[in-house]
Amino acid sequence: MPLLTPDSFPELPDWTPDLAADGEVKWRLYEKVVADTQDKYPDCTVVRDHRVTGVRSGVTRQVDVWVTGELAGHEIRLAIECKLYKAKVDIKTVDAFIGFLEDVGADKGVLITTTGFTSGAQKRATAAGIDLNVMTLESAMETDWGEYFGDSCKTSVGCPGNIKWGYSEGGPRFGACDHCGQLHIECGGCGHQDEYDVPCDRSIGNVHVRCKGCNCCLVVGVEKGDVTDISTCTRHRRHS
Repeated sequence: MPLLTPDSFPELPDWTPDLAADGEVKWRLYEKVVADTQDKYPDCTVVRDHRVTGVRSGVTRQVDVWVTGELAGHEIRLAIECKLYKAKVDIKTVDAFIGFLEDVGADKGVLITTTGFTSGAQKRATAAGIDLNVMTLESAMETDWGEYFGDSCKTSVGCPGNIKWGYSEGGPRFGACDHCGQLHIECGGCGHQDEYDVPCDRSIGNVHVRCKGCNCCLVVGVEKGDVTDISTCTRHRRHS
């Protein structure tokens, strides 16, 4: 299927996400992903309502938006699913989505909802063994999908891996390279992404680091030697 451009889409009326029909929501999302990726990755392919035979189930599976492309010499497969539920997405839904991603052969997954997620569902997504993100529809429509698709490792040794980000709804976020394991942080203020070395030799506590882009202070939570959360420090001002 050829890559479409924004000119390929018909004019649609203004819409409100929480009132939009299921089909229109997914069409708008598809249009946004195509527009964000075509300039940065012209060879990238975006397919709406993609059908693929499950590698484990052997049955035909449907993917709302399927994105493929070659980054750093290896193929990336991103599956985006939009769920218009009346209640918040729970752990069971995230568990089912993880199994779905494994079955369709995706190495990245995004689960989008108009109603938000329970705290348990957010934690389950963060702990998944696949690059999985959960976000609201509003966040999805504000995301630069070209940047999301190409969040490559920032180490100076030329690592071919990509950053597996932890869950975040705005503000700073942290993640690790899926190839070398290096910790990365994205500033919630300036959006700068870089590698960081955070001492994790304490059992529990907070470590303060400076954004390498705007120099604002970030608080990294550490528990049992692992980074567990991150926030912007409200006590220390940015240094020039």
